[in-house]
Amino acid sequence: MVMKSWKPLLGLILTLSPSLAQAPSDRVNVDHVRKRAEILVERPDGQVVIYLEPVSNLLFHTLNMYDLFGGQGTDYGLRNDQAARKAVDFEIRAQFNGKDRYFSRQGTVSLYSPTMKAFLEQQAYLKNPDQSLLAGLAPAPFNTALIKTWDAFYREYWDRRFQELTEEFRKMDANVRWSETLESMEQVSGRQWQGTMRVFAVEATGKSAFTFAKTVCVGTLEADNDAGFVHEGLHLLLGEEWATSPRINQFMAGVPFDHRLWGSDWSSFYEQAFVVLADLHLRNLRPRKQMSQEEFLRLNLEGNGVGELSEIALDVVLPYLRNPDGHVEEVMWHLVRRAEAQRRAVKK
Repeated sequence: MVMKSWKPLLGLILTLSPSLAQAPSDRVNVDHVRKRAEILVERPDGQVVIYLEPVSNLLFHTLNMYDLFGGQGTDYGLRNDQAARKAVDFEIRAQFNGKDRYFSRQGTVSLYSPTMKAFLEQQAYLKNPDQSLLAGLAPAPFNTALIKTWDAFYREYWDRRFQELTEEFRKMDANVRWSETLESMEQVSGRQWQGTMRVFAVEATGKSAFTFAKTVCVGTLEADNDAGFVHEGLHLLLGEEWATSPRINQFMAGVPFDHRLWGSDWSSFYEQAFVVLADLHLRNLRPRKQMSQEEFLRLNLEGNGVGELSEIALDVVLPYLRNPDGHVEEVMWHLVRRAEAQRRAVKK
């Protein structure tokens, strides 16, 4: 995938995959036999494919049931389902310990990354989750956990729930308007998407969302949400490219950065603040409870691990989002410079 500067796009076309039976009443392609659905958004320089399929759902369900999220993913109803809990192999579960047990920055490389790499290389999202596929999908013993979970619980669950999940998928499709949303994301990020972005709608993420490599978003399937498309898609578009700016690089060089959540990864830390506000702005999200919009934004920044940037981010990023010109590097320069001046002053 190659990025280039954003420019206005005309004639974005939503087309349907020829490999799946077309649903006559909407844009979602559904294969009722293999129990999977997808939406294909075609455009001049790339595409976005949104999937509802069993393998990614099984993967995240199993991560969740084996407590491999490290505190994430707890908002998942099946964690309390007796049949789902019985499908957990406690001998396998006991083998996950220490940092490798958790689906976190410390544990990601040891489990999530190789599994997602195999998932993409094998095009598992197009295949049925039989034993041969699952055996080669993940490091041991997680591959065995996937097989046992599928056989003991998730196969029947997916068959039974697929129609209901498909309706949720259709409602999400109607809510998001992928083409128009992506165009707004491109304008805000100053980048134009090229290549294939794959979005996996998964009910087991517990309202969390993730990226993998430079092309994949994984997020929660909900009628009034977007499976992480805007938030994670903005990360894919930005790719921390702004952090390669000579003035930002020089400003950050030689100064220790050690954050309680982000470690030494200062570029991800600052990009997260921009993306959180851009996501909320593009989706026009408003507080549901009695709080001001500013309180709502601060709460979301805090919930996404960048609460200490709230004051500066609201002052620097919000004006840009109201009138974006694509010059993200300039915005990030002011965000980094002001936040770092404050952080370094405290450390003196």
